Amino acid sequence: MTSQNIKTVTYSKEHKDIVRNGINEIRRVLFGSDSAETDSLLFCLDYFLDPYYKQDISYKDDIFTLLEEFAVMSKNAEQVNDALQLLNYCTRPLPVLERNFENIIGVEKEYAMYVLHPDT
Repeated sequence: MTSQNIKTVTYSKEHKDIVRNGINEIRRVLFGSDSAETDSLLFCLDYFLDPYYKQDISYKDDIFTLLEEFAVMSKNAEQVNDALQLLNYCTRPLPVLERNFENIIGVEKEYAMYVLHPDT
């Protein structure tokens, strides 16, 4: 029998506070050195960006731009995938992702292309 590494990601009130404290705090965590915190914040962002939860924050477009930047800069495939999933909630063009497509980690390029052009 083999042991599987199962990663559990959660978020807390502190992660919600980071999002509520603005784009600079979100940037600090996303681009910081603590991978587990980045995972938790990406998970938390789903709560704020998924229309199902009806969270109205005034800087959603700034968050989407930040997620675009993260997706083209990060070398962590799982985190890039998480960011791309969040970008699926965006209803505007994704110019940062489009312009910097070649910088996306290879295994996520196909998904990134889908996020950019979901109707094709």
